[in-house]
Amino acid sequence: MIHVAVDSDIFFFSISLDQRILKKRNINSTEIKNNLQHLSSHTGKFQLSVPISVLGESVTLCLEGERDGRPHNLRELHDLIAFWGGLNINVLHPNAAVAITCYRLNTKYRDERMTPQDLVHIGYALAYNVNYLITSDKNMQRFKLPDSSGLEIISPDNLKLLLDCS
Repeated sequence: MIHVAVDSDIFFFSISLDQRILKKRNINSTEIKNNLQHLSSHTGKFQLSVPISVLGESVTLCLEGERDGRPHNLRELHDLIAFWGGLNINVLHPNAAVAITCYRLNTKYRDERMTPQDLVHIGYALAYNVNYLITSDKNMQRFKLPDSSGLEIISPDNLKLLLDCS
């Protein structure tokens, strides 16, 4: 089984109606939404996993209202909750392995381009032996993972390729 985790940006893009942002990033929200639904519905082949830190970040962004010049609001939170409810999501919960992995990422593998939240999301994926972490965040995609991790951090375009090959 192929274990796939997603970053919060992927969820936001899947419900986004802001064509200006989608066009600027060359993102097709319908395609992302369909790909997540495909992952979720093929439980024998894929396991769609979401670190609880990603869910928390998504909710926090909607409640705070804006980050990095991108507005978020309660309507988005309601849209996200409705979307999540239709997916077969495996929520990755904190445990000792997550704590140790996140600590090591923040010390031994520290990268100044990465936010602490991004390192925590990666830490969950590593601790749970996820195969792929999907994000549009270029810094996360370029992050130097431990050699033996088995995790690949890929863009939404590569998710489509993964689904097409499987």
